[in-house]
Amino acid sequence: MTEKQIKRLMKKYLEGKLTKSEEMLLEGFDSTLLKENLERRQKLRSDDNLPDPPVRFSNLGLKPTNRLPWLSVAAAIILLIGMGAVFYNTWWQQPASLEITQIVKTAERGKRLTLQLSDGTRVYLNSGSSIEFPQRFVGQTREVRLEGEAFFEVAKDPTSPFIIHSNDIQTTVLGTSFNVNSYQENAQIKISVKSGKVKVDSKEHGVILGAHQQAVFDKKTKNIQKQAISSDGLFAWKDGVIEFRDQQMDQVITTLERWYGVEFILENQLIKNCHLTATYKNEPLGAVLESIIYTKKGLRYQYVNEHEILLSGSCTD
Repeated sequence: MTEKQIKRLMKKYLEGKLTKSEEMLLEGFDSTLLKENLERRQKLRSDDNLPDPPVRFSNLGLKPTNRLPWLSVAAAIILLIGMGAVFYNTWWQQPASLEITQIVKTAERGKRLTLQLSDGTRVYLNSGSSIEFPQRFVGQTREVRLEGEAFFEVAKDPTSPFIIHSNDIQTTVLGTSFNVNSYQENAQIKISVKSGKVKVDSKEHGVILGAHQQAVFDKKTKNIQKQAISSDGLFAWKDGVIEFRDQQMDQVITTLERWYGVEFILENQLIKNCHLTATYKNEPLGAVLESIIYTKKGLRYQYVNEHEILLSGSCTD
């Protein structure tokens, strides 16, 4: 029976309006509940090699009267409702927690996503990234998996740490804002903290980061380096801003390919060695390319098709 049905029958019983069939139904529920309780107690005690004590109805505070069965039902119902959350979570809802749906969200190349998880945590997913998370969090931790880059604003919950798994790195927080850059093709994984504290662990090492600090994990050496960061430009991408600070052109090209969903073809591989310092906010690709060739004299670009761009000429710093 559902809780709603039980409450309805109990109300009719207290009003003296139960039909014969309803009496049998409620009596059957009473005996089933008692049987299940005894079986669970016996199982728990057998697991601990403890003797099963005799059942004493006096423990429920019941007095022997000619209406004892119905008082037993009443006591059982009150006990069930009073301890509903514990009983339900422990015995009935536990299997359901094993069936929680896992959700995967992906930001395709040229797009970005903003998500809010069931605990209130906000996630900004960068282009070419994906995140896997449960439909709702249960248990003592809140865990997600990330491929690519995301900025997290984690809802505070001191009793349930928020854990991000990204390749070989595990990042643990209670409530803070930070960025995880873990693209598969990159040689490094970078965790940058904007506010609060973050614990970053690999199999070999672990560091604690505070505000304006960054952990850099080298995938080849497995080492983690901790360093200070002086610019909020690392977090600006979530607001539509691309910032390059003396970055090599190959890194610039990789960012632009993800950001705009295009492919660059280099006529001269030496172009990769040039450096660029620039900031673009919600600019169309054409405006970005014009700015680059204006800054880097001798560099040219040409659309091969809608998704491919040829870079030619030479580039000097």
